[in-house]
Amino acid sequence: MPEEKHVAPDKTPAVQAKMVPIKWAVPASTTTVYANNMAILYGEHDCYLLFFEGIPPLLVGQTPEQQAEYFSKTDSITVNCVAHNPGATIQ
Repeated sequence: MPEEKHVAPDKTPAVQAKMVPIKWAVPASTTTVYANNMAILYGEHDCYLLFFEGIPPLLVGQTPEQQAEYFSKTDSITVNCVAHNPGATIQ
């Protein structure tokens, strides 16, 4: 891509900008975690991506009546944050 020259108000050359491609690399040592829930939080100048893993209760072997009783007593299921990624918002 061609380089662009930015000229300051006094007409003296300032900084030269150059576009360069990004080479994405994912090393084999990168930890992979499973996330089945996601939240995005917006601030004034930034945002946060939060990834959560929720593990459903193990109800194998229980009768339908026992399962119904469990869920009648359950108000919420906790999910654990496995990744929290901050980033800047575009203004």
